Amino acid sequence: MNYQLLDPLRPEEYAALEADIRQRGVLIPVERDENGDLLDGHHRTEIAERLGIPCPEIVRSFATQQEKREHVIKINLARRHFDAIRWGRAFALLLEERGIPIGKGKVNQHTRASATVAEAAAEVGVPERTARARVAQARKYDEIKSVAESAPDNEDLQKLVEQMDLTGKVNGTYKQFKKLQAVAQIAAEPPPLPDGPFRVIVIDPPWHYEKRSEDVSQRGAIPYPSMSLDEIAALPIASMAAEDGTLWLWTTNAHLFDCPQLLSAWGFTHKTVLTWGKDRMGCGDWLRGQTEHCILAVRGQPVVELTNQTTLLTAPVREHSRKPEEFYQLVEALCPGSKVELFQRAPRLGWIGHGNEMTRFAS
Repeated sequence: MNYQLLDPLRPEEYAALEADIRQRGVLIPVERDENGDLLDGHHRTEIAERLGIPCPEIVRSFATQQEKREHVIKINLARRHFDAIRWGRAFALLLEERGIPIGKGKVNQHTRASATVAEAAAEVGVPERTARARVAQARKYDEIKSVAESAPDNEDLQKLVEQMDLTGKVNGTYKQFKKLQAVAQIAAEPPPLPDGPFRVIVIDPPWHYEKRSEDVSQRGAIPYPSMSLDEIAALPIASMAAEDGTLWLWTTNAHLFDCPQLLSAWGFTHKTVLTWGKDRMGCGDWLRGQTEHCILAVRGQPVVELTNQTTLLTAPVREHSRKPEEFYQLVEALCPGSKVELFQRAPRLGWIGHGNEMTRFAS
């Protein structure tokens, strides 16, 4: 069983340990359990075996696996020259082994938890206040690093990491980090919905896909915030639409049968379905998707200038979720009057657009 529970040595630390062992041998015995599994001294053992140097050993026995794992963590806390961040990570692991609740930002301040944190801190010879502060620092540091690693092109985040690593100061950097997050969240908020009334409404809702929403590695993962069916239905489409208006509702195969609920909520009547046949296939749980659909619905008696248009639209795929130029040409040919597109991906001359990604692509 592997009992290397803590972070491995950094390259410079490993090199220093190897140089010391090469010069003086292994001075601190490694520890194994009653089964021969290595508890402590993974780096020493590896280096000694590679150099052909004897490695003294101590065998210890424990009543439980938890007792064994706690011992591994505690001897490292007492002996390793950890900085505050790595010490905090190790101490947090010790608390987790004991089932002591730890919040995202700081250790839970519940009375019993506080007592057990104090006991654990005393066992490794550190004041409780110091232990709590180091755990909080470690969690802040790891949060910043994790977000920065997921956004390598964000220069502001990368500068924060560099600043944090250079100065060793986490709390001040964390305040800047939270401010950046708040600014990004505000920037991502969609602008207020336009009032209308509009004779033509096109909407491409950010449908929610439960199977892929939590796994960004999935082929069908979406790069924008999604909405539930109830949230989409609550959009004020009815108040934005003219009394005699048309609605074009985009949907995928997965949500095709959710559309009647939306039309009912918005006060529109289904008329027909336009199908977009794409030039390449996408994802899918049963069949790989190569079509997308747009429901044409009406309320009142809108004017529609139909000539020879059909229910099939053949056009190439563009950026994720961006609809083909041929679709807009079709709508403009069929439906006169004021037009609005909700969750618009790119601005279009003569249309009112609503969406937080309109400037992402050139029109």
